Amino acid sequence: MPITGICNLCIAVLLLLMINILILVRKEDISQSNPSLQHTNGKDLLLEAVTNYEAYACKETLPYSRHQFNVSFIICFKDPLFDTAISTYFSVNGYVAMAGFEESSGTPLRFEEHLINVWLTLLHNYPKAVVLDIGSNIGAYTLASRAMGNPVISVDMNPENHAILYNSLVLNGLDGDAIQILNPISDGNFEYYNTNEHGTLMDPTNTSDKELPYYSDVPLSSITIFDIFDKLYKDRDTFIIKLDIQGFECKALRKFLEMKVKPKFIPYIQMEMIMHCEKDNKFSNLGYTSPCAETFHTEFLPLLEKNGYIPHVPWPISFKELIKVCYYDVLFVQKEAKIFPYWDKNLSKNSFLVNFKRDTLEDNK
Repeated sequence: MPITGICNLCIAVLLLLMINILILVRKEDISQSNPSLQHTNGKDLLLEAVTNYEAYACKETLPYSRHQFNVSFIICFKDPLFDTAISTYFSVNGYVAMAGFEESSGTPLRFEEHLINVWLTLLHNYPKAVVLDIGSNIGAYTLASRAMGNPVISVDMNPENHAILYNSLVLNGLDGDAIQILNPISDGNFEYYNTNEHGTLMDPTNTSDKELPYYSDVPLSSITIFDIFDKLYKDRDTFIIKLDIQGFECKALRKFLEMKVKPKFIPYIQMEMIMHCEKDNKFSNLGYTSPCAETFHTEFLPLLEKNGYIPHVPWPISFKELIKVCYYDVLFVQKEAKIFPYWDKNLSKNSFLVNFKRDTLEDNK
């Protein structure tokens, strides 16, 4: 059933230190902070967004990992007519027909169920690991991770996404160990003006019109993964990362992978791949662009391999197959990481059909 009483003004912003990380905190926490921080452009931008945006509805999800963890949570979402990629799933409470399946009466397929079921097993392996949800959107992975007890840092440059996510965290009582960051993430500290329809980062070189169509004239400053490691959860050694930032995944990770001595242990990296491996760049007409498309196969994937990461979908595959077959999402498992039961039929039975992109099933048997 829908949950009412959405708290549209639950959040404000705190400007953290001098690296311009915009962190969302409770409104009552702001009153106890340095008053000079309450008049920054970042805070004003967020307060404006939180005032203007409210969730379309909130519902409790059908359970994920029914065979093992049975995790469900309340999630607030956008108008499903306009956010068909994510909110529609939660609006119909998981009963959705998907391409390639033959259900007439409806099958309880939750949003990215094939991925989140695996995700929960990863968190079970590392219950004290910090989850870094980069490109958190309305927060399905953040909420699932908090429901498992892991602390979470949610990074997204869209104030609407953060406002909706915070409502969800509060309704679940899971806001105590969750940090929300309103910044794009890249390989340096830059100012960005443009967004695409999903609120994720576009090419920073395309700033000629200097427009933020949904927010204001204030640019957003990008941060790096090291900004997060240096300032947040400094006492934690293990981070688990989910990356979905519309083609900037390689820019967020590359410098970390190039380091000989890593500041943190990252056993698992779940990464959206479709923006990097589309041969004909089908999404270019929608404004999507990947700044590292030309070097993804020749430089970025070899970096992952050099660092001991093995691609999984969810079973292990070779990097050669990864280059040939374009999967929507791939889980990279570090060779020293705890193993997860990828052979479990409850984890694997739908993954290939849902995750499959380029070649036909017959071509890959």
